[in-house]
Amino acid sequence: MRYCLDDVLIDNEATNTKENMQNAKVLMEKANILKNGAVINVVAINYHMRRAVETLKYVFANDSLQIGIVNYKSKYCDPALWFDNQYGRSLVINEFMKIKKYLADV
Repeated sequence: MRYCLDDVLIDNEATNTKENMQNAKVLMEKANILKNGAVINVVAINYHMRRAVETLKYVFANDSLQIGIVNYKSKYCDPALWFDNQYGRSLVINEFMKIKKYLADV
């Protein structure tokens, strides 16, 4: 399978992760690419990946998708040492709080 820039859809309107996933779904529907087995690659910073994927699963719950993930390391929140500093701890705790908020109606 070959991919090109036409396979990349960009949402410039969202102000949070849930809006981003909802807008991505609309973009995929408009482009007629939301089909069984469609592939969505989620690109996010390491501490945000769980919220991004869980929100995607929630928004696309009725769609048969393949999900790929690409995360990149934060200079403030090392995956192995996030608990070693106050900022790393606050980033991770905030992510859990946002997951709870986003998915409260599940």
